[in-house]
Amino acid sequence: MKIMLILISLALLATSTISIASEEMEDEIIALYSFFDGNADDAAGHHPGELFGDASFVSEENTGPGLKLDGSGDYVRVGNVHQNPKRDLSQGSIEMWIRLESAPKDFVLAASGREYGGSWDDGFYLGTHSSYSKNLVFMIWAGGWKVADSGIAPEDLIGEWRHVMGTWGPRGMEIWVNGSLKGTNPHTGGLTNPNYATVLLGTDSWRSDTHGMIGGVVMWDDQRSFSDGGLERSEEVGHVGEKPKCADFDCREGAPCQSSGILPWPVVDYTDLGASSTDRNAAGPLLDPGRYTIWIGKRVSGEIGVSDDWKAYGPLTLKGGMSYLFDVYEGKLKPVEPEELSSMLDQVGSDQARLWYKRSTVNPYVVCVERVDAN
Repeated sequence: MKIMLILISLALLATSTISIASEEMEDEIIALYSFFDGNADDAAGHHPGELFGDASFVSEENTGPGLKLDGSGDYVRVGNVHQNPKRDLSQGSIEMWIRLESAPKDFVLAASGREYGGSWDDGFYLGTHSSYSKNLVFMIWAGGWKVADSGIAPEDLIGEWRHVMGTWGPRGMEIWVNGSLKGTNPHTGGLTNPNYATVLLGTDSWRSDTHGMIGGVVMWDDQRSFSDGGLERSEEVGHVGEKPKCADFDCREGAPCQSSGILPWPVVDYTDLGASSTDRNAAGPLLDPGRYTIWIGKRVSGEIGVSDDWKAYGPLTLKGGMSYLFDVYEGKLKPVEPEELSSMLDQVGSDQARLWYKRSTVNPYVVCVERVDAN
């Protein structure tokens, strides 16, 4: 895959979300808003967004540019993304990176329906709706709302970057948070109104405004999944937090910081990689199959194991019985045969995944790997 929202970018701490040329877009992408360049342009080239209220693009410490909403009349209008060109209504997905600053009983991250103030949503709905649940939900209108309930109270989402995704299609309806499936609904019907007025980001037609930041948004015309490999990708993610857990380490007394005894869960690997033009591949950990975020930071000069410029890649799916090589300079993960890493390696067992790193030829880097889907 060439994208991640998820923003791919879903989204970004010391870095951006997604920046992909239109000709490289996957066919299933309806619209993609990274906000990285300080605008609401659609990287897919069809549905540019328009800002309303005091919506603005801001950069904060350790955070790439994002859309800031004050919770009072701020939103982005992107039009009907299922027209011009026409798109499949029977299935789809919307994913986004968010960081809430408050959580009123009704707020909407994204919805399709009438214009702002038109008081009628008749498509998809991602947010909270106190008439149906106190939790974060994903809903589809079918003469009434069909609800996939995440079971997550919105106040639990305040203050940290989260990746959220709603999907509909042959598997029914699903709501995902940080790469984990949190709620479902068996309804398999698609969007019923192909001529809805617009998708609104950060609100809906009832003016249920969101207070916080959105790091990026991707809309698809197929049903995405984090469990079937459909979202395996190694592009830079969106805002996933201000820094990795292992950024709290003080490694100045030892080099590198690789002792498993000091790794705070969910950190599963932490290593310092010097630059090399010859011995490029460096051994990494054997991990349980699952989803991980790989954080990369240039080493602070003279301080082995220390970085103050973290970037995140993922979430990435590592499958059992597979070996992977992550290029710390390019930010790319690829499956490889064991002998490509070392002639001494055999195939890894089905209950483990092997992760190695490809060094930069120029700069030393610090690498931190965190488990995403662990409870």
